[in-house]
Amino acid sequence: MGNGKRGSNADGKTSILEKMDPLRFGSLDYEICDGGSGRGHGDGHGGGYVMIVLMDVDGVVADFVGGVLNELHDRGIAKDKDLVSIGPRHMFDYLSDEEAVVARQIINAPGFAQRLGTVPGARYGVEQLVSMGFQVVFLTAPWDDSPTWCYDRTKWLEAMFPYDCSIIFTHAKWHVKGDLFLDDYLPNLVKWDMANSGKAFLFNTQGNQDLDSPFMRTSWGGLPLYLGHPTA
Repeated sequence: MGNGKRGSNADGKTSILEKMDPLRFGSLDYEICDGGSGRGHGDGHGGGYVMIVLMDVDGVVADFVGGVLNELHDRGIAKDKDLVSIGPRHMFDYLSDEEAVVARQIINAPGFAQRLGTVPGARYGVEQLVSMGFQVVFLTAPWDDSPTWCYDRTKWLEAMFPYDCSIIFTHAKWHVKGDLFLDDYLPNLVKWDMANSGKAFLFNTQGNQDLDSPFMRTSWGGLPLYLGHPTA
Protein backbone atom coordinates (compact mmCIF):
# COMPACT_ATOMS: atom_id res chain seq x y z
CA MET A 1 0.00 0.00 0.00
CA GLY A 2 2.98 2.31 -0.26
CA ASN A 3 4.99 4.05 2.42
CA GLY A 4 2.25 5.85 4.30
CA LYS A 5 2.26 8.94 2.08
CA ARG A 6 -0.40 7.62 -0.25
CA GLY A 7 -2.94 10.33 -0.98
CA SER A 8 -0.83 13.24 0.23
CA ASN A 9 -0.17 16.25 -1.96
CA ALA A 10 3.36 17.46 -2.50
CA ASP A 11 2.79 20.28 -0.02
CA GLY A 12 1.76 17.83 2.71
CA LYS A 13 -1.94 18.71 2.63
CA THR A 14 -4.46 15.91 2.93
CA SER A 15 -6.13 14.85 -0.31
CA ILE A 16 -9.38 13.00 -0.78
CA LEU A 17 -7.52 9.70 -1.05
CA GLU A 18 -6.65 9.81 2.64
CA LYS A 19 -10.31 10.23 3.51
CA MET A 20 -11.73 7.15 1.80
CA ASP A 21 -11.15 3.40 1.78
CA PRO A 22 -10.18 1.99 -1.62
CA LEU A 23 -12.96 -0.03 -3.22
CA ARG A 24 -11.30 -3.11 -4.67
CA PHE A 25 -12.53 -4.72 -7.88
CA GLY A 26 -11.91 -8.25 -6.58
CA SER A 27 -13.14 -10.77 -9.16
CA LEU A 28 -15.55 -8.48 -11.00
CA ASP A 29 -15.24 -8.61 -14.78
CA TYR A 30 -16.68 -6.26 -17.39
CA GLU A 31 -16.93 -6.37 -21.13
CA ILE A 32 -14.28 -3.98 -22.41
CA CYS A 33 -13.84 -3.16 -26.08
CA ASP A 34 -10.07 -3.65 -25.96
CA GLY A 35 -10.56 -7.24 -24.78
CA GLY A 36 -9.35 -6.58 -21.24
CA SER A 37 -11.00 -7.98 -18.14
CA GLY A 38 -11.88 -4.75 -16.40
CA ARG A 39 -10.02 -5.81 -13.26
CA GLY A 40 -8.49 -3.23 -11.05
CA HIS A 41 -4.78 -3.41 -10.38
CA GLY A 42 -3.80 -5.23 -7.23
CA ASP A 43 -4.59 -8.80 -6.32
CA GLY A 44 -6.07 -8.26 -2.88
CA HIS A 45 -3.24 -10.23 -1.28
CA GLY A 46 -0.96 -7.44 -0.16
CA GLY A 47 0.02 -6.24 -3.64
CA GLY A 48 -0.03 -2.59 -4.66
CA TYR A 49 -3.44 -1.13 -5.46
CA VAL A 50 -4.09 1.42 -8.18
CA MET A 51 -7.17 3.56 -7.71
CA ILE A 52 -9.76 3.41 -10.47
CA VAL A 53 -11.20 6.60 -11.99
CA LEU A 54 -14.38 5.94 -13.95
CA MET A 55 -14.83 8.72 -16.47
CA ASP A 56 -17.78 9.68 -18.65
CA VAL A 57 -16.86 10.70 -22.21
CA ASP A 58 -19.44 13.08 -23.74
CA GLY A 59 -19.25 16.45 -22.02
CA VAL A 60 -16.23 15.40 -19.93
CA VAL A 61 -13.57 14.60 -22.52
CA ALA A 62 -15.45 14.69 -25.85
CA ASP A 63 -17.18 17.83 -27.16
CA PHE A 64 -20.29 16.03 -28.37
CA VAL A 65 -22.57 19.05 -28.60
CA GLY A 66 -19.92 21.20 -30.27
CA GLY A 67 -19.36 18.47 -32.83
CA VAL A 68 -23.06 18.26 -33.68
CA LEU A 69 -23.43 22.04 -33.91
CA ASN A 70 -20.36 22.39 -36.14
CA GLU A 71 -21.75 19.88 -38.62
CA LEU A 72 -25.19 21.48 -38.52
CA HIS A 73 -23.63 24.89 -39.18
CA ASP A 74 -21.63 23.44 -42.07
CA ARG A 75 -24.96 22.49 -43.61
CA GLY A 76 -26.38 25.96 -43.03
CA ILE A 77 -28.68 24.69 -40.26
CA ALA A 78 -29.23 25.95 -36.69
CA LYS A 79 -26.79 28.83 -37.11
CA ASP A 80 -28.58 30.64 -34.26
CA LYS A 81 -27.60 27.85 -31.82
CA ASP A 82 -24.27 27.79 -29.95
CA LEU A 83 -22.64 26.16 -26.93
CA VAL A 84 -23.75 29.01 -24.67
CA SER A 85 -27.43 28.40 -25.36
CA ILE A 86 -27.35 24.60 -25.55
CA GLY A 87 -26.42 22.21 -22.75
CA PRO A 88 -24.98 18.74 -23.35
CA ARG A 89 -28.00 16.91 -21.95
CA HIS A 90 -30.70 19.13 -23.42
CA MET A 91 -29.50 19.70 -26.98
CA PHE A 92 -32.59 18.35 -28.73
CA ASP A 93 -34.85 20.50 -26.57
CA TYR A 94 -33.31 23.54 -28.26
CA LEU A 95 -33.58 22.26 -31.83
CA SER A 96 -36.61 22.46 -34.08
CA ASP A 97 -38.08 19.20 -35.35
CA GLU A 98 -36.37 19.68 -38.70
CA GLU A 99 -33.02 20.48 -37.07
CA ALA A 100 -33.33 17.48 -34.76
CA VAL A 101 -33.86 15.13 -37.72
CA VAL A 102 -30.65 16.33 -39.37
CA ALA A 103 -28.76 16.22 -36.05
CA ARG A 104 -29.72 12.57 -35.53
CA GLN A 105 -28.66 11.76 -39.08
CA ILE A 106 -25.28 13.32 -38.35
CA ILE A 107 -24.81 11.40 -35.11
CA ASN A 108 -26.01 8.10 -36.59
CA ALA A 109 -23.67 8.29 -39.57
CA PRO A 110 -20.48 6.19 -39.44
CA GLY A 111 -17.42 8.18 -38.39
CA PHE A 112 -19.12 10.97 -36.45
CA ALA A 113 -17.68 9.93 -33.08
CA GLN A 114 -14.16 10.03 -34.58
CA ARG A 115 -14.55 13.66 -35.69
CA LEU A 116 -15.26 15.17 -32.27
CA GLY A 117 -13.01 17.68 -30.59
CA THR A 118 -11.89 17.38 -27.00
CA VAL A 119 -13.19 19.34 -24.03
CA PRO A 120 -10.63 22.05 -23.17
CA GLY A 121 -8.12 20.71 -20.68
CA ALA A 122 -9.20 17.08 -21.04
CA ARG A 123 -6.11 15.75 -22.78
CA TYR A 124 -3.72 17.28 -20.28
CA GLY A 125 -6.01 16.37 -17.37
CA VAL A 126 -6.17 12.69 -18.29
CA GLU A 127 -2.42 12.66 -18.89
CA GLN A 128 -1.95 14.07 -15.38
CA LEU A 129 -4.18 11.45 -13.79
CA VAL A 130 -2.34 8.63 -15.56
CA SER A 131 1.06 10.04 -14.63
CA MET A 132 -0.11 10.32 -11.00
CA GLY A 133 -0.82 6.59 -10.96
CA PHE A 134 -4.59 6.42 -11.45
CA GLN A 135 -6.13 3.78 -13.71
CA VAL A 136 -8.52 5.63 -16.02
CA VAL A 137 -11.56 3.72 -17.26
CA PHE A 138 -13.74 5.52 -19.81
CA LEU A 139 -17.35 4.68 -18.99
CA THR A 140 -19.60 5.64 -21.88
CA ALA A 141 -23.05 4.78 -23.23
CA PRO A 142 -23.28 3.58 -26.82
CA TRP A 143 -25.39 5.52 -29.31
CA ASP A 144 -27.70 2.67 -30.26
CA ASP A 145 -28.79 4.05 -33.65
CA SER A 146 -25.23 4.33 -34.92
CA PRO A 147 -23.91 1.07 -36.39
CA THR A 148 -20.26 2.04 -35.84
CA TRP A 149 -20.47 4.05 -32.62
CA CYS A 150 -18.42 1.75 -30.37
CA TYR A 151 -15.75 1.30 -33.03
CA ASP A 152 -15.54 5.03 -33.76
CA ARG A 153 -15.50 5.98 -30.09
CA THR A 154 -12.79 3.44 -29.31
CA LYS A 155 -10.59 4.72 -32.14
CA TRP A 156 -11.12 8.32 -31.01
CA LEU A 157 -10.26 7.57 -27.37
CA GLU A 158 -7.15 5.63 -28.39
CA ALA A 159 -6.02 8.55 -30.56
CA MET A 160 -6.78 11.32 -28.07
CA PHE A 161 -5.61 9.45 -24.95
CA PRO A 162 -2.81 7.03 -25.93
CA TYR A 163 -2.33 5.66 -22.44
CA ASP A 164 -3.09 2.43 -20.62
CA CYS A 165 -6.81 3.22 -20.31
CA SER A 166 -9.80 0.88 -20.57
CA ILE A 167 -13.16 1.49 -22.22
CA ILE A 168 -16.53 0.17 -21.05
CA PHE A 169 -19.71 0.71 -23.06
CA THR A 170 -22.89 0.54 -20.98
CA HIS A 171 -26.11 2.42 -20.30
CA ALA A 172 -26.11 1.07 -16.71
CA LYS A 173 -23.06 2.86 -15.35
CA TRP A 174 -24.05 2.20 -11.75
CA HIS A 175 -23.15 -1.48 -12.18
CA VAL A 176 -19.47 -0.60 -12.73
CA LYS A 177 -17.46 -0.30 -9.53
CA GLY A 178 -14.55 2.05 -9.02
CA ASP A 179 -13.01 4.43 -6.53
CA LEU A 180 -14.01 7.67 -8.27
CA PHE A 181 -16.69 8.48 -10.85
CA LEU A 182 -16.73 11.62 -12.98
CA ASP A 183 -19.83 12.51 -15.04
CA ASP A 184 -21.63 15.65 -16.18
CA TYR A 185 -25.11 14.08 -15.92
CA LEU A 186 -26.56 14.22 -12.42
CA PRO A 187 -28.92 11.19 -12.66
CA ASN A 188 -25.95 8.96 -13.55
CA LEU A 189 -24.12 10.14 -10.43
CA VAL A 190 -27.15 9.60 -8.18
CA LYS A 191 -27.63 6.00 -9.37
CA TRP A 192 -23.92 5.23 -9.16
CA ASP A 193 -23.60 6.76 -5.70
CA MET A 194 -26.50 4.66 -4.39
CA ALA A 195 -24.89 1.45 -5.67
CA ASN A 196 -21.24 2.14 -4.84
CA SER A 197 -19.08 3.34 -1.98
CA GLY A 198 -16.67 5.38 -4.10
CA LYS A 199 -16.60 9.15 -4.57
CA ALA A 200 -18.71 10.81 -7.30
CA PHE A 201 -17.97 14.19 -8.90
CA LEU A 202 -20.20 16.37 -11.08
CA PHE A 203 -18.19 17.73 -14.00
CA ASN A 204 -19.07 21.35 -14.70
CA THR A 205 -20.72 22.05 -18.05
CA GLN A 206 -22.94 24.75 -19.48
CA GLY A 207 -25.89 22.39 -19.26
CA ASN A 208 -25.74 21.61 -15.53
CA GLN A 209 -24.99 25.01 -14.02
CA ASP A 210 -28.57 25.44 -12.81
CA LEU A 211 -28.64 22.10 -10.95
CA ASP A 212 -28.51 21.85 -7.18
CA SER A 213 -26.05 18.99 -6.88
CA PRO A 214 -25.18 17.05 -3.70
CA PHE A 215 -21.88 16.11 -5.33
CA MET A 216 -18.70 18.12 -5.44
CA ARG A 217 -18.34 19.97 -8.73
CA THR A 218 -15.06 19.79 -10.56
CA SER A 219 -13.37 20.64 -13.85
CA TRP A 220 -10.11 19.88 -15.58
CA GLY A 221 -8.58 22.91 -13.97
CA GLY A 222 -8.97 21.52 -10.46
CA LEU A 223 -9.51 17.75 -10.41
CA PRO A 224 -5.90 16.49 -10.60
CA LEU A 225 -4.73 19.02 -8.02
CA TYR A 226 -7.58 18.10 -5.66
CA LEU A 227 -6.99 14.35 -5.87
CA GLY A 228 -3.29 14.45 -5.08
CA HIS A 229 -1.15 11.37 -5.73
CA PRO A 230 -2.80 7.93 -5.48
CA THR A 231 0.44 6.06 -4.97
CA ALA A 232 3.72 6.78 -3.20
